[in-house]
Amino acid sequence: MADAAPSRSRIAGANTMKWLVAAVLTVLLAITLPSAIGAAKKSTKGRMAGAAMAIGFAFAALLDPARRAAIEIIEKQKDIGDSEAGESGEPVE
Repeated sequence: MADAAPSRSRIAGANTMKWLVAAVLTVLLAITLPSAIGAAKKSTKGRMAGAAMAIGFAFAALLDPARRAAIEIIEKQKDIGDSEAGESGEPVE
């Protein structure tokens, strides 16, 4: 019957390979990142910064839970005010 558990040397080899791949990718990132940032700054001349900021604000507005909760409270207050006004249509203070 074959041994179902992997040997320790096989596990150690797999962990070593994972660390080696992570180290190589980190070094490649460290080498290429400065040149990529420099190329991005030269080619866009500031236009992409404004677009990135606009996209960031749009996502912040969509995903901000405090803003969403405040909007829901305001809408509930408007609904309650509309229902309390009755048929006269005058707002209740």
